[in-house]
Amino acid sequence: MPPFVLNEFEAFLQCGILARGFLRLKCCLCGQKKIVGFSCKKRGFCPSCAGKRMIESAVHLVENVLPQAPYRQFALSFPMPRRYWFQTNKKLFSKVHGIVISQITWLYKTKALSQGIKNPITGSISYTQRFGSGLNLNPHIHSLWLDSVFTEVEGNLKFQNVSPLTDDQVADLITPRQQNLWVRFGSGRSPSA
Repeated sequence: MPPFVLNEFEAFLQCGILARGFLRLKCCLCGQKKIVGFSCKKRGFCPSCAGKRMIESAVHLVENVLPQAPYRQFALSFPMPRRYWFQTNKKLFSKVHGIVISQITWLYKTKALSQGIKNPITGSISYTQRFGSGLNLNPHIHSLWLDSVFTEVEGNLKFQNVSPLTDDQVADLITPRQQNLWVRFGSGRSPSA
């Protein structure tokens, strides 16, 4: 097993065990006391820590970052042999992540330009996950995209509705036969399906 998996699993086994350290809490109003064990604070598969981080991130995004607008989620997984390659070569995975983001940006900008919107600006938030639901190695990407665009008007961003992406447009985006998408990133050839 790779060391990162062993470290993650060992930390998970010790998560919340009082013998490993704890906080003693007391309510100032009612005087009730509670002991809370230290958490592993890992991002892998610990249901307690991962769930807490996920909820905290979602609340922050909804309350402080994301405008009230339509959104679309893209989830991108990879074939098995590439998963191991991406896990051992983080620079390569980072480049692939960048290509994914730029391709979706291109799709939204092209759609906005076709509707007469000048200088469209897209918005997205993207996360990398490294485990699947069965604790299997599965580096994959989750991206949340504003299903519209912004334009800059007198130094301020203005929200511009665009028609939602169609299933055909999304299918065209992920189809390897589209040579022009891959050439723009300098590979000069389409990857094998």
